[in-house]
Amino acid sequence: MKKTARRFCLVGKGILWIGFSVQIACGLIWMCLHLAQRQVFAPVETGFYPLLVRLFGRAPQALYLMQLALACAAVYLSLRRPLASLGKLQKIWCVLAVLTVPVAMQCHLALLPDSFAGSLFLLELYFCQQKSDNGRALELLSLAKAGVCWVLLAGLMGEYVWLGALPPVLSLLFRLPDVRGQFRRFVYGVILTAAFGGLIAGSSSLAGRQEDPRPFWFSMASRFAWPTLWDDASYWSDGLRATTADVLWEAAGSPYNMENLLRPAVENGRDGEAVRALYREMVQVASRRHLPQIAKQTA
Repeated sequence: MKKTARRFCLVGKGILWIGFSVQIACGLIWMCLHLAQRQVFAPVETGFYPLLVRLFGRAPQALYLMQLALACAAVYLSLRRPLASLGKLQKIWCVLAVLTVPVAMQCHLALLPDSFAGSLFLLELYFCQQKSDNGRALELLSLAKAGVCWVLLAGLMGEYVWLGALPPVLSLLFRLPDVRGQFRRFVYGVILTAAFGGLIAGSSSLAGRQEDPRPFWFSMASRFAWPTLWDDASYWSDGLRATTADVLWEAAGSPYNMENLLRPAVENGRDGEAVRALYREMVQVASRRHLPQIAKQTA
C-alpha cells in the first residue's frame, strides 16, 4: 500500500513538473513576444497609476519591467520559507511557475494597476506574518512595512482602502492570545495600524471619496458581478436593466468599463442610497446564480 501511494506521489509530481514547465516556457515566450507591444485596455483614470502611465507613456516597457520585478520579489519572499530546503534552480522554477500564470502574466505586461496591486497585497501578507525572535511576538517594523503597502494599495485601487486593512487587523487579532506577554508591543501595533488607517482615511477625504458610494458596493459589483454581467442582466429588475441598457455590452467587455461607463450611467441623477441599491442588486443576483464560481475566482 505504501509503495502504491509512493508511486502515485511520484507520478503526480512528474505531471505537475511537466505541466508547470510547459506553462513557464509558454509564459516566457509570450512575454518576449509582447514586451514591445501595448495591450489595448480602457485607460485607468483613478488612483496614482495614471501618473506612472504618463511618466512612462513613451516607454511602457520600463513600467512592464518594474511590474515584473516587483512581482518576482513578492513571490520570492512569500515562498522563501516553504522553499527553504530547495536549491537555487528549484526556487527559480517555483517563482517562475507563479509568475507565468496566464492571467498574472497578462497583467504584468499591461498598463493596468492589477500587477502592482497583487504584488503589494502579497507583500503586505508576507510582512504581517513576520515574527520577532521570540516566536509569535509582534514585529513592529514588519507591521510598518505592511502599513506602507496598505497606503500604496489604497492609492492604486479604491477597494483596497478596506481590503488592505484585513492583513494588519487579522495579524493583531491572531496575537491576542499572547497579549499578556507583549502588551506594550501589542498596543504599539494597534496605534501603528490606526495611524496608517487614519492617513488613508484622511487622504481619501481630501480626494473627495467621503461622498463616493463606490468604496464598498461598487467594488463588490466590480469584483463579483462583472464576470457574468451580461448573463445576469436578464435577471435584474426592469429599472436596473433600463439604467444600464446603453452601456451594458461595453461594460461587460472590460472591468475598467465598469468604472468608465457603467458607473456614470448608474449614478447619474441618483442619491447615494439609490446608487447603493442598484449595485447591491447586481451583487445579489451574481451571488445567487454563481456563488461557487465567485468563490473559486476569489480564492
